[in-house]
Amino acid sequence: MACNYDSVNKIFSLKGRPSSNPLIAHVLNKEWIEKIALPSDQAFRLCKIFWPGPLTLVLPKKKIIPDNLSAGLPTIGIRSPAHHSFRKVLEIVKQPIAAPSANLANRVSPTSVEHVVDNFGKDCPPILDGGNCQYGLESTVLDLTSNEPCILRPGPVTLNQIEDILKCKVKRNIGTTSNVHVSQKSPGTSSIHYAPKTPLNLFRNFHQMVTAQNKMTNEVVVVPSLANSQEFNANNVTTLALSQDGCSISIAKNLYRVLQNADKLGKDKINACLLEGNEKLTPAINDRLIRASNLFFR
Repeated sequence: MACNYDSVNKIFSLKGRPSSNPLIAHVLNKEWIEKIALPSDQAFRLCKIFWPGPLTLVLPKKKIIPDNLSAGLPTIGIRSPAHHSFRKVLEIVKQPIAAPSANLANRVSPTSVEHVVDNFGKDCPPILDGGNCQYGLESTVLDLTSNEPCILRPGPVTLNQIEDILKCKVKRNIGTTSNVHVSQKSPGTSSIHYAPKTPLNLFRNFHQMVTAQNKMTNEVVVVPSLANSQEFNANNVTTLALSQDGCSISIAKNLYRVLQNADKLGKDKINACLLEGNEKLTPAINDRLIRASNLFFR
């Protein structure tokens, strides 16, 4: 429960999550916000359009929220999930629930039950199977605690969509920190996050990755689409495609599953490249790839 200090602590302990990385409180609807936070008119306007759905709002918190949930900060991230199973749980418990991704801290996020079991092994908690994830990526996180709204983590709800509703400029301050002692307003903003165990080399574009293929002995290459696989013919290079057609919606949905599969191959390295263009989910996909690779461009 989001308002219970001990319950929140159990989540941090199970995941091995640093105390500086806050949790998101999930609510059934916008009427629940005032129980735990101080909402603004902007918040309610966004809730009307995007809730339930993949938009997390960072707001000033109320004292009922324990400090361990918010990393000791006076703010809280709040979201109303759309998934029917999660909403049913919220209806039953009748209070906000703290719920991060079901993975070990900083590792690749799960998008299926199998990924959760692989992550936790014998320590895996009971699972409510709601099927595979709809979007494949975590929610957009929007900070509404300053004069100018700011996206802290890109996701399925885009900057342009938010600006259209708020009728104002929205910043995109995708900050990173490698210091686990520095509290963050939002989960998913540390410099190393969503990372496979196998080192991931990130190239600035697809052409750069193709050019370097002769140096990829015993490595795996993650390509944007099946058509891109034809560009790789070097010995001992295994290719995995993120989509059939290169569409950002498909890539987002498959990203974590493909990274999980690449990690299981036991190769020396995983190679991937940033996506070009500005299609709806491209900024969010590139954000996850950068954090998974720790900003290392080969």
